Amino acid sequence: MVRRTARLTSAGVLTAALLLSACSPSTAEGEVETESQSETAATSQATETEAETVKREGVLAHINGTVTNPGKPSMRAEADYGVDFGVGIIAPEAYLVAVISNEGYETGDLVTAKFELRDSDDEVLSSGRESKRFWSSDDLVFPMRMKLPEDIEAASATVEIIIEADDFDPPAESAQADLEVSSPVLSTISEKPVLAFNVQNTSELAVTKARLDVVCYDEEGQIVGGGEAIPPIISARASLGMHSVLVTSGNPEDCQVFPTVLQSQEPSETTGTDEEDATTK
Repeated sequence: MVRRTARLTSAGVLTAALLLSACSPSTAEGEVETESQSETAATSQATETEAETVKREGVLAHINGTVTNPGKPSMRAEADYGVDFGVGIIAPEAYLVAVISNEGYETGDLVTAKFELRDSDDEVLSSGRESKRFWSSDDLVFPMRMKLPEDIEAASATVEIIIEADDFDPPAESAQADLEVSSPVLSTISEKPVLAFNVQNTSELAVTKARLDVVCYDEEGQIVGGGEAIPPIISARASLGMHSVLVTSGNPEDCQVFPTVLQSQEPSETTGTDEEDATTK
C-alpha cells in the first residue's frame, strides 16, 4: 500500500484548529481505544488462566525406570529424568526402590508407581502398585518388597510412574510433627546388612504414626535396595534408636533414611503407656 503524506496550507491549519476546538472526537476515540486495549489485555489474561487450568488437569508426567540383571554385579539401571530406580535381592526376597524427585509439583498431586519383576522369558514373576501424594518439596520414596519364586531368577525389573494433578487439601504444617535422623551405622547380622540410626522428634507434637524408608547406594551412586522401619509413638522432643534389616544387592556403600510422619497429635491426646517406648534424651 502506498503511503501518502498530506500537506496543509496556513488556511488549512487554521481551519483544522477551529474544527478541533469545536468538538472533541479525538478524546472519545482515545477512550474507545483504551477500552479496546483493556478488553484485549483481559482476554489475554483469561486465556492464560484457562491454559494454566488445562495444564493442571489430568496426567502431569509419565516416567519409567528399568533395571537389568537385578541382584548381580552386572546390574544396571536406566530411568527417565525425575526418577531414580534400583533393586536389592537376597533370595528369595527382592526390594525394589524408586525415588521420585519433586520437580515443581504441587502439594496434593497424586503419584502412582507400578512395579514388575520379570524372568528371562519376559514373564511377570511378581508385581505391585502403590500411590502417594506430594505433601512438601521433599522427594517421594516408593519401596516395594517382593518374593521370588523358588529357583527362578529375575532378569529385569521395571517401574512405571504416573503423576496426576489433584487439588487435595494438605494438612496444615503446624499440625504435623517433624522427624530428623542422625548417626546411621551400617553393619551385618546373620549375613544381612543392617542399618542402625537415631530418630528425633523435633516438634512439640507427638508422632503417633510414621514410617522410615531406607535407600541404599553402591559406590557409583546406584540404588541397590533398602529397607524400612516403623517406630512406636515418639513424644514431643523425644528421640530413640532404630534399626532396619536391609535387602540389598551386594554390600551397600551408603544408606539414606527418609522419614515420613503420617499422623501427629497434641501430647495430651497420646497414651502414657505407648509414650514409654520412646526414650527422652
